Amino acid sequence: MVGKFGAVASAPLIALGDRLGLCKAMREQGWLISEQVAERASLAEQYVREWLGAQAASGFIAYDAALLPILIG
Repeated sequence: MVGKFGAVASAPLIALGDRLGLCKAMREQGWLISEQVAERASLAEQYVREWLGAQAASGFIAYDAALLPILIG
């Protein structure tokens, strides 16, 4: 049941990514970092990074922790 709820909760984010061109920006590109996706979609990197984090947490995209920026603070 939890998995089904997660899928329903992720649906608006998937639709948003499609509308904003994020899915198209990532299609068939191989590994990209958030700055590259933001540039390809002409969007602010901060918001793209948040969207990508949600997609990775949902298991819709894969990520490589070695490519993530180190956060200090």
